[in-house]
Amino acid sequence: MDLSHRLWQDRSIFQVRADKQAAAQVAVFRALAEHRPLRGGEAEALALHRFLTSLDEDVVSDVLADPYARVWTRLAFALCGAVLRGEQVPPAARALAGELGSQDVRALLRAHLEQYKRLALAAALRADVKLELAAPLEVDLPFAIPAAGASLAGDGSVRILGVVDGNLRVAGGEARLEPCPHTWVEGWSVPLQRDGWRLPGLGWAAPASGTSRAFQESHRELVEAGLALIARHQPDVFEQMREVIRFLAVNPISEDNALNYVSYSELPGAFAFQGIPNLYSSAEACVHEFHHNRLFCLEESEPILVGDALGTEDHAGFYSPWREGLRPLRGILHGAYVTAAQLRFWLAVARAPDTRGMLAKFVAGQLIRQPVVIDLGLGQLARHARFTPEGARLVAQLRADVDALAEEARELGIPWDADAVALAPGGRFEIFRGADGAPVSVRESIVRNIRRYDVHRQIPAAWFEANAPRH
Repeated sequence: MDLSHRLWQDRSIFQVRADKQAAAQVAVFRALAEHRPLRGGEAEALALHRFLTSLDEDVVSDVLADPYARVWTRLAFALCGAVLRGEQVPPAARALAGELGSQDVRALLRAHLEQYKRLALAAALRADVKLELAAPLEVDLPFAIPAAGASLAGDGSVRILGVVDGNLRVAGGEARLEPCPHTWVEGWSVPLQRDGWRLPGLGWAAPASGTSRAFQESHRELVEAGLALIARHQPDVFEQMREVIRFLAVNPISEDNALNYVSYSELPGAFAFQGIPNLYSSAEACVHEFHHNRLFCLEESEPILVGDALGTEDHAGFYSPWREGLRPLRGILHGAYVTAAQLRFWLAVARAPDTRGMLAKFVAGQLIRQPVVIDLGLGQLARHARFTPEGARLVAQLRADVDALAEEARELGIPWDADAVALAPGGRFEIFRGADGAPVSVRESIVRNIRRYDVHRQIPAAWFEANAPRH
């Protein structure tokens, strides 16, 4: 297969991940049925699995494609294996162990099997069939219902008893079913699900989970405008997003104006991004976060960096041109890849006849900046990373693709040392200025970042000779 196609267009990687997840879930329930690691404590989970898989195939595939199904399967696979092998808490379950305050793998497995009820309840709602749980599921509110585009809203916790007449039966508190705001672009609807990161065992929650439904609704048009720009300028990327993304959300702008974006390898098909009120920022953020999701799939299909199945195990000790601080090599790999995707987007925007004024100046700056910072990142990987054979080929292709994109940018005749244009939190484009108030060029801003954050002096002196700003 053409390697550039594999990097950017190949959709088989999404099916490979789905097939792996399905195989892992089959293995979990087979092990539960054959070995009974909880000496009967797994009976309800087995019954609910039989119920779920007996439903219409479209219902089953829809529910098991929800990001939570991935979280649940990964934890169940790790915990079931640890119990059967007599091992300690596996790394995948450390967050769950911390939440429950237990290092007993059997107790953790028992608690985690309870959470399969989330998927069974979602399937019953989706299929509009009755389901009575043998024992209620206690959940903290708000509770994101998988594959439903809705949450059970309220305060405190409630016990879910089952599904009757298309509704959740609830006891022990007040709760209401609250549909998420939905975006609509080119016939595609995706929910702004703020509660999708509040999951047992995940270990963290996106900032969006602390917002209100009204906050998400207030950003719906911004998200729609950004997605519409992607559909206009990069229809292939938009079609891939339609296939993969199950929910997204808007994070509040952080107080220190730091970037506030979220993608997570163990929650595929979901992302959140900072709600800067600018449709081009919204589009770039969606391109950025979707390509993190795409690279997670590539890594899962075949590892790129030598290390565990999802990347390296190195510490965060490397200069990254995308962060104010050091990063692990896997973070630099992701930075290079998603910035190359952004570069493709900005090239398309640059060619559009309505790209004028400060927008044109901002785009020009991106077309100067992004090839340079990708080159810095790939240089860090070349000096410090170890690649699998397939990974080495893919990264070489990434460099070749970036070189071709950089040549396209040069052909647009952008001044080599153009002023840097920043996007302020309020959504306005502004000339970036130094402490003395003078405009700072794109190249100078990159050099300043290196001098401040490359604390281990990993960028060679030759780079500064080749890239120093010209006066």
